[in-house]
Amino acid sequence: FTGYNAFEQLRYKPFVGLFNYANQNLPFAKINKYGFQHSSLNISKKINTKRVIIIGGSAAFGYGSSDPNKTLTSYFEKHLNKNQFSQNNKLNWEVINLSFMASQSISEMNLLNMYYPVLSPDYVIHLSGYNDLFYYLNSKNKLFQFNGSENIYNYIYSSNIQKLTNFLS
Repeated sequence: FTGYNAFEQLRYKPFVGLFNYANQNLPFAKINKYGFQHSSLNISKKINTKRVIIIGGSAAFGYGSSDPNKTLTSYFEKHLNKNQFSQNNKLNWEVINLSFMASQSISEMNLLNMYYPVLSPDYVIHLSGYNDLFYYLNSKNKLFQFNGSENIYNYIYSSNIQKLTNFLS
């Protein structure tokens, strides 16, 4: 499917669905032992550090990049730290990428809820939406379903008259 072997290297994670397999060195991304992109070997946040978490799908993950050093994660971290260095500031920025291929917003929010207390981010960037739109508009091609997803889908795509009638009855 990918040619880069990323989609095939996903594993099931409860409440998330498919998530990155740990310890991967892909041509376009390096995945650490926790399953996300992070340049540090340690996940504890150091003093004088600001932390950004990125969640999203394949674009946020870096799919299509030619090199792990040319992804959104690495460019953003370098840019933030370069600005701090030029201002002689002792603040260090870390960018942690929790994105994964074919993700959907429900999975991304669950993933963020799982890791937020541990990673203590100062900012969260959510770069997503296409997978949600694709799987909900193409109901036969849903990647996965969860309890109540069919009811939500039927409500979202029902007519306003049907919604009013259901509300009044």
